[in-house]
Amino acid sequence: MRQHLVDRYRKVFVSQDEPELFFSPGRFNVIGEHLDYNGGQVLPGALEAGTWIAAGLRPDEQLVIYSTYLNETRQLDLRLPPPAEAGWWRYAAGAVLAVSNRAERLQGMNLLLHSTLPVGAGLSSSASVTVGCALAAAHFLDVRLTCTETALLCKKSENEFVGVPCGYLDPFAVACCRKGHALLLDCSLLHQEHIPVHLPDHEFVVVDSGTRRHLIEAPFRQRFDECRWALQVLERLLPAQHLADVSPQDLRRVRHWIGDDVVYRRARHVVTEQWRVAAAAECLRYGKGHELARLMRASHASLRDCFEVSTPELERLASLMQAAPGCLATRISGAGFGGSMLSLIERGMYEAFCETVHHSYRQATGLEPGFLRASFGCGAYRYTNG
Repeated sequence: MRQHLVDRYRKVFVSQDEPELFFSPGRFNVIGEHLDYNGGQVLPGALEAGTWIAAGLRPDEQLVIYSTYLNETRQLDLRLPPPAEAGWWRYAAGAVLAVSNRAERLQGMNLLLHSTLPVGAGLSSSASVTVGCALAAAHFLDVRLTCTETALLCKKSENEFVGVPCGYLDPFAVACCRKGHALLLDCSLLHQEHIPVHLPDHEFVVVDSGTRRHLIEAPFRQRFDECRWALQVLERLLPAQHLADVSPQDLRRVRHWIGDDVVYRRARHVVTEQWRVAAAAECLRYGKGHELARLMRASHASLRDCFEVSTPELERLASLMQAAPGCLATRISGAGFGGSMLSLIERGMYEAFCETVHHSYRQATGLEPGFLRASFGCGAYRYTNG
């Protein structure tokens, strides 16, 4: 991979310079969907697929970004206000500008982006780009950032520069995960605990449904607003700063004050999912695969019935995955409305599971699924030969 990236960089930017290489992973979430913007806990792991970035300095103040996926180049003058139009380049440019503001100086750069993630599959391909570009810019601008500072800077960039209402899950998972561990992140206090994963008899598989979602579109914003409406009612009745602070028992007790059944069901998903996250962390730590499977099945049912982020294609895929050899549990992975599913399977059954799901899903829908082993990798880093 290293020599391929170096050769591509030199060809694209017509340069014989040796670029610096950075890797920024995608992420999967064991459990805890839609909790990050509701002040709850999440439990992600870093994938071994992600975004490779070959980066080098320029003698001017131009930022030139090339995507191998799109075979497209975008150039910006860092001295001028960035263009107002939307585009893939905003993820990379926003991160570079955010780090440049921290450094209080401008430096032209070439960035070549090469992703091994399926784009739009709910595996944080956007946060992978943003965090990786921030890491590259910080290296060239001599800005020292902790993983927490990098994650916060990238969240702010996506919120303000790109216009995506993302929460803390994606940037923290991409920036801060450790190999062999899941990241238990409290999204209200930003407290992090690295949970050692001990599942000798089981492993996770991500399956890309081949259907796509876009977080800027209406359904995600609607769920975001419905959770805010629920909190506005509940914070007048209960000592809660965030929706995830409410217990399932207290939510049932004040249900009649919410009135709207849809808003109540959104809140019910959040408060029950919050309980499942803490339980799932203990399952990972102590190797309780079957108990973890039960929690994952309950999470999927809640996402489908209470939060209503599933689709006919995802439900068809879920049923086929659940019936495949070695599968213990399947759930939506990510925000929903398309994207990926996550299964917990018996170790040693990966090939049989993938072969069965590939054949049955393609036959049922005409769509081509993709598969990734969801091992627990490390967060973004600068690549060195050593």
